[in-house]
Amino acid sequence: MGLLTSLSTAMSGLRTTQASIDLVATNVANANSVGYNRRVMSPIQQVAGDRTIGVRSGEVERLLDVVAQRQLRLETAGAAYTGFLAQYTAQVDKMFGTPGDAGALDTSFNDFTKALQALLSDPGNDSVRSSVLDAAGTLATRIGQISENIQALRSQAEARIDLAVDRANELLKGIADPDTRIVGDQTTRD
Repeated sequence: MGLLTSLSTAMSGLRTTQASIDLVATNVANANSVGYNRRVMSPIQQVAGDRTIGVRSGEVERLLDVVAQRQLRLETAGAAYTGFLAQYTAQVDKMFGTPGDAGALDTSFNDFTKALQALLSDPGNDSVRSSVLDAAGTLATRIGQISENIQALRSQAEARIDLAVDRANELLKGIADPDTRIVGDQTTRD
């Protein structure tokens, strides 16, 4: 092996080592960046006949922790579902009202029950009959309001689902377009 060949081999090794150091520096600099995956590069030996004539940088590969990514997606989805459910549950609870409050559904129902019991004990009293009708009207109005509010929540949920499906379709299309171009480029090379 001649001196120039040895120097060339050493220089290629130094260039490959420098590229590896740059990659390590990038990994360290982005260690806390959300969504960054560690990258590695493997050197590739260059051979001429039965002798090594140098080293070159291989392809840079991203190291993915598939289990951690899967767990992250599951936990993120679970947290979003729980938050969504808590938000709608709180709205439904607000519609029904705090038990015992003046505007709560249970209060309207209890008032109606009391009016019926009063009517049962004095069926001929016109004021008692009137109070039953008033309590029944209040209860029916309250149930109607709750029904309208629940229908509005349902419409909101359906609109959010539509938006989420549209967004998912856009993202899938964004993934499919480069895949189609890559497959097309590989077909034209073959």
